[in-house]
Amino acid sequence: MKEERGYIYIHIIAWFAFLALPIIFSPDITNSELIKEAPFQRDFIGYIILILFFYLHFYILIPRFYFKKRYLIYIVALIICFGAITIAPKLIINFLQNVFSNFEVIPNRISRYSFHSRHELQHIISHYFFQFVMVIAISFLIKIYNRWEQTEEEKLLTELSYLKSQMNPHFLFNTLNSIYSLAIQERANVTADSIVKLSGMMRYLISETDIDFIALEKEITYISDYIDLQKLRLEDTVNISFNIIGDVTGKEIAPFLLIHFIENAFKFGVNPEKKSTININIIIEKNDLTLVVENNKVYTTFDSTIKSGLGIGNTKKRLQLVYPSKHQLIITDKDEEFKILLKLKLK
Repeated sequence: MKEERGYIYIHIIAWFAFLALPIIFSPDITNSELIKEAPFQRDFIGYIILILFFYLHFYILIPRFYFKKRYLIYIVALIICFGAITIAPKLIINFLQNVFSNFEVIPNRISRYSFHSRHELQHIISHYFFQFVMVIAISFLIKIYNRWEQTEEEKLLTELSYLKSQMNPHFLFNTLNSIYSLAIQERANVTADSIVKLSGMMRYLISETDIDFIALEKEITYISDYIDLQKLRLEDTVNISFNIIGDVTGKEIAPFLLIHFIENAFKFGVNPEKKSTININIIIEKNDLTLVVENNKVYTTFDSTIKSGLGIGNTKKRLQLVYPSKHQLIITDKDEEFKILLKLKLK
């Protein structure tokens, strides 16, 4: 909404500047009755018509004829428009003289604005031709830039959808492995609790995350269920600390953005043979979110997914796509310690 309002302001300022050109370049700029001069009236009306032509060219002629390769119709339309720009100002002035015969703005010394002589017509054509070409060029540049911007946005959305499709099955694979471990240990009650939590998480995954932004409260619930699921599986082998500080209501975040940093801690910081610690803190201050994830590195083996760093690598890309100038990510990777500090500007 703010961007649209900004574009409107830019258009208004630009057209005010454009309409000031007849005054700025008039040889009688110091004349207090300049507005009553016929050349000024002709140029001022002509510039208004050029503004209308800009929008006609931008919204109709370019997309409907030029981009669809209907070049003959496009060229004929330009010729007609240019002819209208050269003829219309006098027609409008004569019309105003007929309707408002006592209108002081219309020069009293001209009973009726005579039509173009050959010499005057050549002067008017040369006078308007440059402005006409400039309007065409500017509208083309803006239209091409808009198409390029739209193409880039579609490209980013396609890439973002691809990244989501990669990450969601990856998370599901890890969670099913956790439940499988519980089933192997024949712990029916804990397995049942895990399945209930996974069911809620899958419902969130399927029904809530197709949109670009989700309520932060729902995302935090999803993360809490994930950590609870890991606690059920790991029991006392890992010291897990999870804290949420601040108010999560009324805020939105891109779905599945934080979970992969947290999931990374469990991939790198858990080993049945060693005591490990994972600290996770989510701090919300107004519209600023800070995620701190710390774990000591106790892994002993790697699978292909961990080697590739798929989760964090793709999440970095998502941050660039969704929060290009509204995030700060600091990763501290030491021999025995791994820490992630992420700061976000929430919606």
